[in-house]
This record gives sequence, structure tokens and C-alpha cells, in this order.
Amino acid sequence: MFSQTAAGHPCSAPSPECIAQVRDFVNGDERGGFWVERSRALKHLTALLPSILTDSILHGNSLGRENVSRPVMIDFGAGMYGKENSSDDSDALALLAGFRNKVDIFAFEARPDKAAELRREALRRESTAAYAARRLHVYAAAAGDRPGQLRFAHCGGTTDWMVVVEGEEPRKGCKIKYEVPVSSLDELERTGVLKNRRIAYVKVDVEGNELAVAKGMRGLLARRAIDLMSFEYAKFWNPLMYEDAQAHSWRRISAKQLEAFYSDPAMRERTLEAFQASMSRFGYDTYLLHGGPAVPRQPLKLDDGPHNTPWRATIVPAYAPFFERSMFEICLRRHHFKQDWCWNDLLVVRRDHYALKRRLFSVLHGGRHGNLPSEMQAPFTKCDARCL
Repeated sequence: MFSQTAAGHPCSAPSPECIAQVRDFVNGDERGGFWVERSRALKHLTALLPSILTDSILHGNSLGRENVSRPVMIDFGAGMYGKENSSDDSDALALLAGFRNKVDIFAFEARPDKAAELRREALRRESTAAYAARRLHVYAAAAGDRPGQLRFAHCGGTTDWMVVVEGEEPRKGCKIKYEVPVSSLDELERTGVLKNRRIAYVKVDVEGNELAVAKGMRGLLARRAIDLMSFEYAKFWNPLMYEDAQAHSWRRISAKQLEAFYSDPAMRERTLEAFQASMSRFGYDTYLLHGGPAVPRQPLKLDDGPHNTPWRATIVPAYAPFFERSMFEICLRRHHFKQDWCWNDLLVVRRDHYALKRRLFSVLHGGRHGNLPSEMQAPFTKCDARCL
């Protein structure tokens, strides 16, 4: 497991030994729960969040904010595309089933038909019906960096959609299907439905518009008003870099191409390097979130999910000083993982929320009972910006 170095000491700060272990892990020498080709780790984490975000964490360490109302969890891209507990189930419904009356769930889904389906399904399911009317708030709307309208194009398949920004046309093979109202998270918190609410968790899976959503919450991030976030990191972050330059799936990007990407501000802005650096400036640490079957070599079936298959998850620090382009720009290294898709999840944690970090490492890396090893307690008691 990632929590121990090769020498048996905890990897609790970016020491040279810890950085070496991260490098080995990402390069495949010690993957544990590493599963890149079709990551379901976020579903596993969602199922574990009620045991991670305990009452004391949900209501504590709020940086002096006086608001003690019921915490809020937000799901941007909340539609369900598979049956209950499958890998394509709605995270909003999973959160509702897990937290019940403890939090309010705000679900934003750009497709009106999927938003309506989400409401019906919440009232139908035994696991959510008792709480849906009071605790689930569904909006047929999208999120971005500013209020306006957003276009969504369908590119084939059930879940292959992309955002088409203003002034551009959809990619070949994609067709505009919806134009929906869009608002920023900052705006929703300042004047809208989230005004004066405490935000415990935000999940962002919006078909390539994740970076715009992140820009639209900069006011909240500057105040460190969000505790925990997850972002889907996938090919539509930058199709030119992550898809076109890697035609035929496994092609290596040349050193010349890579240098050209990083020399272009518009290209570099849409890299994982730029994302984690931006989050770091606001006081947040970024992790790669990996998961896979707990039993090695156990074949995955299409509908496998965290409730019907033994799973494990691992979070790997992907922020400076851990970050290295050659290691962590996974979307630029598809040849290494032999995958058709660039598809992974990122977990972003408020750096100074030490109780939350302790709990995350305890549940994900602390062994069968989720207890943090005793030798890992000391580094967290006086945790600073260098801690994981």
C-alpha cells in the first residue's frame, strides 16, 4: 500500500524516499489498487465517504465560519447512465443513500431528460426514497466559469458527450443536442441556491468542462470554503493534446510535440501540471485517485461497482514537490498504460484540514479496520503544507 515506503516507514511528507516510491507506483512497479484504463475508484470513494466524513469532520474545522447549517454536497454531472450500484450510477444518489438526513445534495445535470430521470429514481429507490423529497435538490443546469448558456454535443455511445464552447463547432462525429443555462459555483454561493451554505464536497464530471468549473469557484477556493473535491481528468480536457496527438491510442508523443504543448499558454493551461499548481496556490493538494478489484487479476465486468465487487482505492500525491511531467501527465502517456481512453479521477483536499486528511488516509490506507498506523499519528499532529 502507498502509505508505507519500501523501508517500511510511513510516506507522510515529500521526503526523497517517498518521492521515489510515488515514482515507482506511477510507473507500475508497485500499483496496488492501480486501475487506469477504466477507473471506478471514485465510485468506491463515494461509497466510503460516509465513513470518512464523520459528523465531527462535517461540522468542524470550518475556518471560523459561523454557518452551522446542514452541510452541502454538490454533484456537477449527476445523471445516471447505469443501474443502481453500477459503475455508471449517479453519485448524487449514492451520496443521498449514504448520508441520508445528514447533508443536502445539490445535483446539477445538463440533460433535462436525465435530470427528470434522477428525480424519479430517487423517489423510487428503497435506499433514497425516504430522504429524496427533503434532501435532494435537482437542477437541469450546468456549471462553468461564468453565467450564460452552454452547448452539449453527443459524440456516440451512451456516455460520450462533450462541451462545445462559444464560437466553436463540435468535433467531427459530434452533434449539438442541448443548450442549457450555466452558472458558476461562486455565483450560486453568492446569490443563488447555495447562498450561505457550508460546502463539504464537490464532485465535477462535466465532459471536459472541468477546468471552467474550477475557474468558477475561485472565490470559494480563495476562502478555502470547500473541504473536498473530485474531478474527472479525461481526454476532453484538451482533445488536441490528449486525443489528436495520440492517434491510434498508444502512440507516443514526441519530445518536440510535448515542448510545443507546454510552450503554448493555451495548451499548458489545460494540463494536469497547471491544474495542480492552481489548486496549490489556493491551499489545496491534488491526488490521483486509483482503484481496482481487491483480488489481483480478477476480471472486471461491465456493471461491476463498489457494492457488488471487493474494491480497494489508493490516493497518490500529484502536487509539487511530488509532481513530475513525465510521471503524472497521464493523458500524455496513454502508450504507457495501453489504454484507449485517457480517463482518471483527481481528489483535491484542503491542505490545512488535518482531520480530513487523517481520516482519508485511515480509511483508504489504514488496513482492514481503517485505523491509521500509530507511527503515522505524529506527522499529522503538527501537519503543515508539506504533509500529504
